[in-house]
Amino acid sequence: MGGLKLGGILVEARLVGRRIDFAVVGVGINLNIVPSLLPPGATSTFKVTKRVLDQDAMMEALLEELRSSYPKLHDKQQIFRDWWDHCVHQLKPVTVLGPEGPISGVSTGIGPSGELLVTTPKGDTREIAEGTILSP
Repeated sequence: MGGLKLGGILVEARLVGRRIDFAVVGVGINLNIVPSLLPPGATSTFKVTKRVLDQDAMMEALLEELRSSYPKLHDKQQIFRDWWDHCVHQLKPVTVLGPEGPISGVSTGIGPSGELLVTTPKGDTREIAEGTILSP
């Protein structure tokens, strides 16, 4: 929302080889947080709408969206296209802290298995399957 973070998704997974054994997904939304309590770079539904939103109604809406999106889970490429279409880091400079150390460049897409594609200043495109994205 205007370059500010309204929420986030955290995925913790265990890989066995290249197969996901399990994944736990957490969704966080900055709901009804007054501006004075927000960290830099964040916003909230309250700050955007100037209204206190009903938490139960928001949860019901989120769950309904998840239910209606569930059939799409069988089309990985559509998921990756949707992800990229809504990616806040799309075509922007990023630094990713991963197991091999930091990688800096421009995020340029989503790979065939869901990796973030980052093109480095040297022109190499790196496929990043895990890490934390830092905004410059």
